Amino acid sequence: MNRYQFEDLISDYLENKLSIPKRKEFEDYLDSNSQSREIVESVKNTMNSIKSMNPVLVPDGFMDGLNRKIEIEKNKPVNSSHQSKTYFGFTPVYAGIFSVALVCFIWLGILLIPNTQMGKSSYPLKQEPQIVIQKPKRSPLLTNPNTINTLAATKDEDESDSTSVTEKHRKPPYSIDNKAIFVKDN
Repeated sequence: MNRYQFEDLISDYLENKLSIPKRKEFEDYLDSNSQSREIVESVKNTMNSIKSMNPVLVPDGFMDGLNRKIEIEKNKPVNSSHQSKTYFGFTPVYAGIFSVALVCFIWLGILLIPNTQMGKSSYPLKQEPQIVIQKPKRSPLLTNPNTINTLAATKDEDESDSTSVTEKHRKPPYSIDNKAIFVKDN
């Protein structure tokens, strides 16, 4: 006999409702376990204290009213309308909130994952400023040593070239060796 079987048979043992073989098995378990004897004594004391209590007086129609209420509750249809107003286990409000959160999560995921087709990201983290500078085909750049500005002498047939500012600074300066004439206005 194990502990659970023992606990199930305590009240039957105290009320002498066990068969002789079961009673013998129960008493053998009691003799082998000192803690089980304490449990049986505790249950026995509890049963005796309940029997010695004064009965509670109730009105005459109490049991009839109680039985009527129980029958009404048993016959009442189960309200299944609450379960039919759910979408995948969510109420409409929570389903809407969950849907909006899911759409936002997917949208942010698409924006944050870079598109790496052809080695270029569709959302670069940093862009260099692009400046269109007229670059002459045959004329060198004119630089003034006193300023940072770079001038370009161009002709009408020259084409414009878009290069970044950092690329312009990497190119070596052209020498102007008598190819440009400065005219001073009076």
